[in-house]
Formats: sequence, C-alpha cells, structure tokens
Amino acid sequence: IKETLSLSSINSDYRTLALWADYLEAAWNELKPIVQTDEYKKASDNLRTAAQNLASRLPAIALSKKQVEDLGEDADEILKTTEKFERLLPSLIINISLLSLEWKRAEELFESPFPAETRKQFQGGAR
Repeated sequence: IKETLSLSSINSDYRTLALWADYLEAAWNELKPIVQTDEYKKASDNLRTAAQNLASRLPAIALSKKQVEDLGEDADEILKTTEKFERLLPSLIINISLLSLEWKRAEELFESPFPAETRKQFQGGAR
C-alpha cells in the first residue's frame, strides 16, 4: 500500500483496517489495480481541484506568518503539512468511498452520516 500510493507512512485508515487483516488484504487486492489507472489519478486531481475551489469561497482568516511564529510555531512546517494533506486526502477519500460500496449502496453514500442543521445566513461574519 505504502509503495503503490507513494506514502511516506501508512495512513491511520489502513492501519485501522489492518485489524481485520483478511479484509484489508482482499480489499487492497481489488483496490490496487484501480489506484494505478489514469482515470483514478484524474478523479483524484478533480476532487483536489474541486475542494480547493470550494475552500477558496470560504471567508479568509486574517493570520500572518508572523502571528503564527509569535505563537512559537513553524509557519513553513505548517504549510508543508497542509500541502501534504491537500495531496493525500483526495485519493484517500476516493479509496474509502470505493471500499464503502461493499456494504452500502452508492445513493446512501451521498447522504452525510452527520447532516448539518439548517443554518441562518451569516451577515458580516457574525450570526
């Protein structure tokens, strides 16, 4: 898994699935050929782009590099970690979704298990 997905370490999702080693082995045998296709890579890139586009519509948070460093944090390291998650999460989301199809219908996967309550529109950044 680590080699095929070019991971620096195994994600906790796969480590958790390893508790059921027989399942993980069977699931990976089905998933591995899929993750090596151009179609999969394109789907992952499309998901990443869609997420970035949606995130860019969120209100900006005023936070400077200096403010982060004043808190004793390494701003460059935080950016590297954020970029790593931006790279890894789209394919992980696709993989977990594909595995979820083994026990749920596709229509069910469109519904959030944690639906957000209907919220009033925010005005001026305040409720």
